[in-house]
Amino acid sequence: MNFIQKLYCSQYYELKKKGKEASAKQNGTVLVTLALLLNFLSIMFLLIAVSPDFKDTMEDAIESVFGRRAGRSVGKILGLIPFVIIYGIIYFTYGSDASYNKAIREFDTYHEEAKKQLSKGSLKYFIGSIIVFVACMILFFITL
Repeated sequence: MNFIQKLYCSQYYELKKKGKEASAKQNGTVLVTLALLLNFLSIMFLLIAVSPDFKDTMEDAIESVFGRRAGRSVGKILGLIPFVIIYGIIYFTYGSDASYNKAIREFDTYHEEAKKQLSKGSLKYFIGSIIVFVACMILFFITL
């Protein structure tokens, strides 16, 4: 089982306890999308921080698309585009009914302790993604 399936299963595991397993697929899709988006943005910020050429290329690309207007609205647009792309890819691959149900069937065969460990590991991955993203953002701002 890969980390995407594990994130889906952790949502199923947590929400099943509350009787809300029907919303686990949607929550899992959003959680996976956010984790992958954080990973993608971490790589982008890291590349910008360590490579002046990449930074110049990104600035030129953003300026050519948006002009000299930069700020909150540009940030929202630049964050929304990868989110929508990643969400669509996840929704139609791992989030499909067949793929999701297959992962849940496999997960349901695990012992309770293995389910708990998988859920904790998935949470650690997501929190780790957040921590790495914040670290890359700090590095990015230090190098400005």
